[in-house]
Amino acid sequence: MVGHFPRLLAGAALAVFASGCVGTVPPPVSPAMLRVSRGATAQTLEAGRITLTTRCASCHRVYPVAAYSPARWAEIVEEMAERTKLDASQQAALLAYLTAAHATPPPAPNPAG
Repeated sequence: MVGHFPRLLAGAALAVFASGCVGTVPPPVSPAMLRVSRGATAQTLEAGRITLTTRCASCHRVYPVAAYSPARWAEIVEEMAERTKLDASQQAALLAYLTAAHATPPPAPNPAG
């Protein structure tokens, strides 16, 4: 039993570390998101979501969209844009997605499960 303890401890540490890196899954682009998007297209919002899930998530966990206000998201994107080499259209798409996702209430839980 004593010989298994280090393996169990290492497995538990790996699970905790991995769960901290995953973050949250950004919500998919939805009709509700399009309604509050201030004219952005579904393609633009999806491009922003892809940037978030690939470029942003390549360095750190993805934070919940509701974690920051749209104004703070704009500051974060501006701060990170140079470091991540996002061009103006990628920044605009990312901000459009974050703003629309922030303004869209999460779906109600399904009582049927």
